[in-house]
Amino acid sequence: MVKPFDPVSRPQHYTSASIECIEAIAAQLSPDEYRGFLKGNVCKYLWREKQKGGLQSLKKAEWYLDRLIAFEEALVTPVESPVRMDQETIGTSFYEKAKQTAIPDA
Repeated sequence: MVKPFDPVSRPQHYTSASIECIEAIAAQLSPDEYRGFLKGNVCKYLWREKQKGGLQSLKKAEWYLDRLIAFEEALVTPVESPVRMDQETIGTSFYEKAKQTAIPDA
């Protein structure tokens, strides 16, 4: 089932290709660069929320922060994160990497 477009988590202009833009960006960057990208976007959307975007900017900042938290948790404890650590939230390529390094259930 194809998920509907959403201006925060699935904007149409970023999901029109076979892979989402965020996944292509993650694939091109080192882990440190990707972390900086996520953190920079959190800052950008928080910075501009009063002048542009309002609540939608706050939701976009939250979306990037959720990805940053999931990314950090996967690096520290490679088990499924309680913070929206799912394929839809963090992207297919990162999700697959996290699953490969996960600590198996006992």
